[in-house]
Amino acid sequence: MIGISAAEVGVKMFIGKLAPHAAWLALYAPTPPLHLILTDYLPTLPVLKRINGRAPVIPKSIVDDLKYGVNLRNDTAHKGKTIETDTLKRILLTVRELLYILDRFSGNEWADEHISIENLNAMAADPVEAKRKPKKQ
Repeated sequence: MIGISAAEVGVKMFIGKLAPHAAWLALYAPTPPLHLILTDYLPTLPVLKRINGRAPVIPKSIVDDLKYGVNLRNDTAHKGKTIETDTLKRILLTVRELLYILDRFSGNEWADEHISIENLNAMAADPVEAKRKPKKQ
């Protein structure tokens, strides 16, 4: 529960830093689901450090894990469900990855050292090229 809360608060603090006029709303008003903030709102923010000049994007694998983590958190909080250790570890590592990515977009290049190469490549890839299927030879 604490890990998902850390992701939610981290995203809200990130929004407040980059869009000070929206800081109060981000922190105190009810917000959309985390995965929608990451996919729909984050790319519109004026980040301080872009990757390959692209609008900020969070890799789909991170968004999917966080969406799953939010559901697990809610099931744990409201239904008393338990979480397998491996699943918990995966979700917490995903939260850590997200927070480093937000640090990167906040202008902290040192964060690149803590982001997986797969996620750095995913964020740097041209979205049109990434969706194309490789040509058969």
